[in-house]
Amino acid sequence: MKAGIQVYIDSISYDEFEQKVFCKYGNSTSQTYTYSTTLRRLSNLVSKDHSGNNMYNLSYTFDKIGNVDSIHNSAGIISEMVEVIIINTLMITLTVYPLHTEVGPVIQ
Repeated sequence: MKAGIQVYIDSISYDEFEQKVFCKYGNSTSQTYTYSTTLRRLSNLVSKDHSGNNMYNLSYTFDKIGNVDSIHNSAGIISEMVEVIIINTLMITLTVYPLHTEVGPVIQ
């Protein structure tokens, strides 16, 4: 790094489908992305620290309509991240799709 110049992204690579497959940041951390061959959905995301150690290794599965079904972190260093993503997804789902939209009492 030259004096006075801050590098945010050192290098970035895309595949033939224009999906990001690799990104190295200015702080020497990196992320590698893998996609399913059929629907091109993100299937694995690996983040490494500046020493090359896995910070997290996320594997994604999807249900039949394309929603994230599960996220598994096999690296274990940042295990809270999976919970935050799932909690945020659930909160967004509840906000976007209200459970009851009719006006008036609900008869069960």
